[in-house]
Amino acid sequence: MTPKQQRAHEIRDAALEWLKYQGTFADVESMKRCRQYKDEDISILLRTPFQGKPFKITEEQKYQAALANIEVKENLPYGLDIWLTGDGKVFNFEWDYNNGDFKMTRFKRGKWEGQLLYSVRSYLKRVAVA
Repeated sequence: MTPKQQRAHEIRDAALEWLKYQGTFADVESMKRCRQYKDEDISILLRTPFQGKPFKITEEQKYQAALANIEVKENLPYGLDIWLTGDGKVFNFEWDYNNGDFKMTRFKRGKWEGQLLYSVRSYLKRVAVA
């Protein structure tokens, strides 16, 4: 695993902890009851197999893509997106707990990484003490 991939896993794990304690449920587009967190700086959204995939690729679309020699990849069961105010989407990470597959389709590096990790670790320390 590359250092960038390791960092992405670290961010995913931290964001999941944050959502566990600070997240709420919301209906998002075609998916139902996704776990999310929003404040003035950051938005985090978790998709699981229980909400459904953001879009389903039809057999017709797969056929048309094959004719055009285009590879169509479906979403993995779990997905985590992070948006920053002013920067848009900075992180998109998908994974499958069953076979260990993962893919990063977006990972815009920046100060937000350290800020998120610090915020989560600080919060978890406070929760553990309480």
